[in-house]
Amino acid sequence: MEIGEKIGYINEELNQGRSLKAIAGELGIGYSTIKEKLSKAGFKRVDGIYVIQSNSEEVEDESIEVKQLLEQNYFAKTFNNPELNELLKNVFSRLDIIEERLLQRNATNDSIVIDLPDDSEKQMSGRVNATIYSEFQEFCKDHKYLAKDLLSMALKEYMRNHRE
Repeated sequence: MEIGEKIGYINEELNQGRSLKAIAGELGIGYSTIKEKLSKAGFKRVDGIYVIQSNSEEVEDESIEVKQLLEQNYFAKTFNNPELNELLKNVFSRLDIIEERLLQRNATNDSIVIDLPDDSEKQMSGRVNATIYSEFQEFCKDHKYLAKDLLSMALKEYMRNHRE
């Protein structure tokens, strides 16, 4: 299975409520290994699914370039293969749809980006306000995130925002 197929499969399973650990086990890959491979391939977990990391300005510039190339009939001139040209047009039109949906999603809510170093995990315990704990459990369940990832990101962001 190629990386594109794996990402599609992983995202589909995540959307169905499965954990990344369960998916990794099914694929015969360790949880940390799959996270590391996706990270190295340029993917980041945003809103519960894996998307390619990129600067939004770069994406906008690249999509303009592709549209210009399509308008200039560049691909037809370069490849001289009608089937390939149709396939490319189809792929680029789908990319436009995906880009539009991502922009709409980002405009309607703040995305949760899990950006943690690939490292071992440590167990910790502590007391938390009961109401906040219940709300947090419900949030994790509704948004299909692991509590450990959200807690780690919350601690990371808190430390970054409150450094002297």
